Amino acid sequence: MANLLTGLGYDGLNFLLGMKHTSGTVPDALPPPRSALVSSAMKPYRPNAGGIGIPWGYGCWGVEKSSDGWWGSFSGSDSDKNRLASDVINRLLSNCSWMNVHLIKPYECVFEIRVPEGYGA
Repeated sequence: MANLLTGLGYDGLNFLLGMKHTSGTVPDALPPPRSALVSSAMKPYRPNAGGIGIPWGYGCWGVEKSSDGWWGSFSGSDSDKNRLASDVINRLLSNCSWMNVHLIKPYECVFEIRVPEGYGA
């Protein structure tokens, strides 16, 4: 297996994984593990707000509203929002059809995924 992966190199491995390439793509970057993505998205959006709080991923999705309800309902208790965030994260990761690791200023590497409908994070 190691010989196969070494023989593929980053370009071959990225192609095998379905990674996309854009002008800002980091060519030797690999996607993070699913556990790291879920953990990052579930960090508190406002850690010092007290109470349960809502996850970072959900706070960011508030600006990604869609008329077809793909993201779910932006209402309810913080527990409801946490459950929605977890469901959306899992739906994005399970149905991902497009992935890219690229640079977006002022951030460092950003991992972006999209589903066939065009939604993503």
